[in-house]
Amino acid sequence: MKQCRNCEAIIPDDAKLCPHCREAQKHGERLPQVFLVGVSVATAAAVLLESCPGILPG
Repeated sequence: MKQCRNCEAIIPDDAKLCPHCREAQKHGERLPQVFLVGVSVATAAAVLLESCPGILPG
């Protein structure tokens, strides 16, 4: 259970709208998720470029 940000009523965790005031509920920040995906993609690219010696000069 969580608390509505607008009317502070107790609502279910998976609710997208508060049943009391019909206010939309946020389900977390996107920035940490985007950061983790970016780091994962950068790591995968670095590993691929390391394993293929003909791609990068040097």
